[in-house]
Amino acid sequence: FIRFLYLDTCDTSVFEAKSLLAIAHKYEVKGLLKVSENYLIKTLSIDTAVDLLRLSDLYEAKELKGNALKFIKSNSRILATTGQLELLSPGLMHDIIMVLADAK
Repeated sequence: FIRFLYLDTCDTSVFEAKSLLAIAHKYEVKGLLKVSENYLIKTLSIDTAVDLLRLSDLYEAKELKGNALKFIKSNSRILATTGQLELLSPGLMHDIIMVLADAK
């Protein structure tokens, strides 16, 4: 976090990106939020999509949330069999239903 404040750059892992997303949200560091979101978007997979959707909602990471919803839409049949979707809040389930219902 401090490195980003001084140098406007950071190297990160998935664990660190999640933590940096929380810190960026808390202290309203938009640049770090963007860097964290972009990194996490690249890690979207069947195993991470639901967790990243929750994090994006919690930390108001709109780009990450949009990408997670698109990924979930594209992989909804597989994710439905994993049981991961059952752990989501009603609000996020509503968001998924709206994305699935979108015919675009």
